[in-house]
Amino acid sequence: MKLPGILLAACWSSALLAASDAVPQMAPADEDEGDKICVELASLRFQKRNNEHGHAYRVCQILLYCVFPGSGMLGLERADQDLTVTGSDGMELEITRTELSGFSVKGKPLVGVEVMLEVVLPASGMPRWFELKGNFLFPVSEKLEILDFGTVELKESGSTVSMIDPVSIREGTGVLDVVDISKLDKVLMKVTRNREDKVPHLDKVPGENWRFMVYSNSIFHPKGFLFHDLDGNRITPRLTFQHMDYGGIGRSYLFDSSVKFVNVEVLYQGTARWVTIPADFRVGIGGVMPDLPPAPADVAEAGRSAR
Repeated sequence: MKLPGILLAACWSSALLAASDAVPQMAPADEDEGDKICVELASLRFQKRNNEHGHAYRVCQILLYCVFPGSGMLGLERADQDLTVTGSDGMELEITRTELSGFSVKGKPLVGVEVMLEVVLPASGMPRWFELKGNFLFPVSEKLEILDFGTVELKESGSTVSMIDPVSIREGTGVLDVVDISKLDKVLMKVTRNREDKVPHLDKVPGENWRFMVYSNSIFHPKGFLFHDLDGNRITPRLTFQHMDYGGIGRSYLFDSSVKFVNVEVLYQGTARWVTIPADFRVGIGGVMPDLPPAPADVAEAGRSAR
C-alpha cells in the first residue's frame, strides 16, 4: 500500500524534511494488504521557539502516517502515547506535544491515523535521525450513538435544549444513579432561524433555513443530525451550511415552511476501544529506515551513524 507522497526539501527555520515512499511492513510480506500494519514518515519540521523567559530553543515535529487493519474511526478520547524518542547521539528527547487525526482508506478494511509528535532538540548539534520505541495507543470508535433532544419547536425566537453530556459520563464522571446529576456536564443545542446567511442558489427555493448548533465542554463532537416529525416519520431537510462558532459545531438545514415541530437526534462517536501498535524504528530525511546489520569494526563511526 502506498500512502500520500511528500516533497523533499532541507533547510532550517520551519523547514520541511520529507520522507521517501519507504513503508515498513510490520507483518509478513505474504499476508493480504488488509492484514498489514504500515508506518510512513510524512515530514520532519524544525522550528524555533521562545520559552516564558524569552530564551530560544528548537523543536522538531515528526509527522507519521499509521495504517492498520480494522474498522471504525479515530475516537476523541485523550490518547497519551507510550513512546520514547531518542536522537542519533543517544539522548532521549522530551515529547512536548502529541496530536492525532484520522483519515479514511477508501475501499479497504483499514484505519488510518496521522500522528504528530513534537520533541525538544538538544541545545547544540542536530540529530541525524530519531529513534521511536514503545507503542502507539489509538482510540477507535466502532459506531455512532444517538443523543435524543426530543421535540423542538422551530420558532422565530429560537429554541434551546440542554441534555446530560454522555461523553463526560464516559470519561469517568460516574454512574448516573450514584452521582449528583446537577454537576454533570451538559450538551447544549441552540436552534435559530438563519437570516444573515445569503444562499444565492436557494433564493427561489421555498422553505425556512434553521441553524442547529451544539455546544459542549467535553469531547462530545456531533457528527450529524436526524429529524422526525411528530408521528415518527423521517424528515430529510436540505443541508445548506456547516458551522463552527465559539466552541460550537452545527449545521443549517432548509425545512419546508409547514414544519413547526421536529424531533431532533444528534449523532456522536460511541465508546472507543484502544488499539496498540508497536513502534521500534528510526526516521530521518530518507523516511523510515530499515534495520541494518552492524557495520564492520573498521568502518568509521560517522559512517555507521549515517544509516
